[in-house]
Amino acid sequence: MSIEDVTPVVIDSGSSSIKAGFACETKPRVVISSVTGQLKKQSEERNKYRPVEKDTQLKNDILEMRSPIQRGIVIDWDGATELWENAFNNLRITPKCHPMLLTESPFTTNADREKMTEIFFETFNTPGVCFANQAIMSLFGSGRTTGIVIESGEHATHVTPIYKGKVITGAVSHLDIGGHQLTEYLTTMVSAERSHIFPNGAKLDMARQIKENIGYVVLDYELELATFAAVDSIKRSYDFGNGRAVSFGKEIFRFSEAMFKPSLVGKTSDGVPELVWKSIIKTQPDIEEALLGNICLTGGNTMLTGFKERMEHELAALIPPLVYLLKILKNSIVSGSTRFQSLRKTIASLPLSLGDLSSLHSLTAGVIGPLARSTESLGHRLFTTAVCN
Repeated sequence: MSIEDVTPVVIDSGSSSIKAGFACETKPRVVISSVTGQLKKQSEERNKYRPVEKDTQLKNDILEMRSPIQRGIVIDWDGATELWENAFNNLRITPKCHPMLLTESPFTTNADREKMTEIFFETFNTPGVCFANQAIMSLFGSGRTTGIVIESGEHATHVTPIYKGKVITGAVSHLDIGGHQLTEYLTTMVSAERSHIFPNGAKLDMARQIKENIGYVVLDYELELATFAAVDSIKRSYDFGNGRAVSFGKEIFRFSEAMFKPSLVGKTSDGVPELVWKSIIKTQPDIEEALLGNICLTGGNTMLTGFKERMEHELAALIPPLVYLLKILKNSIVSGSTRFQSLRKTIASLPLSLGDLSSLHSLTAGVIGPLARSTESLGHRLFTTAVCN
């Protein structure tokens, strides 16, 4: 079977989950946890870490767990290989029959890229590998090629300026706060007041449920705190599925404030709005307008209720009071773009002739796999095959 006879597979490897699917589809077919584990009392002969699903992670009193991918970077290649194999098994494909498009974080190094290429060629025997920047995929999903992407994942938040499909590397910034840190902060606050709510071994998972289901971002933090102090009855309830609803107060918005005031969790970095503005002013003045006019939100933390509105409010306060800038800012922030939707749109828009790799270069921001098998001929076959009618 030739490459032309099969559909490319997209692998999006994140710190929280790995998403896998086919390039012609609008969403991933498989979403698995990016966690591996083994029994704590396992013998030395059986100390290999295996993929662990979310429902099993509640048993962390008997399991020793690891995250092979942190802040979008692989730190345990054996563990990551196990996760990719698990993704292929869930997808029910033979990897040697499909070229792969692998997303990567803004801080992926050439050494990381070479190692990943080696694994996919030599371990999985894939016929071809190509890389695509995660931020670019998210921006393309919103129908744009120029803009600022705010991507907040499990362990970090990245701010990536992109101009005409290429990352402006010198202006990329990041914050070492992601979903995991927000969940820990929420766990600490709830446990300090009502330690009985979280049973041992399930604290983080239960806090994550609270965060994702009733957590939100406020427009004015100090005002919201004052409101809760004046009206003690303002609470929201959440049912953990055992028939017992638990009420929560100000902690359901206090945790998210760490994205805007990192000092709350011991970080000295600027908040996300300040990082966005500083990224913009690090670029050329003649493209600031285009960047500010297209701000794309992606990642679970940016989906919190109120996050988009808070970003608009904070940026309006940071930007110099120039009429044209404020006009651009209005309604410029988009959210909810997915990489699988973007991939379909992007591939469909590429020309059928990629002899000079110009379109492929635009897609990957100049990041092409270092091995010969992932260059020109693969690029042509990979993307022309993926076009769907």
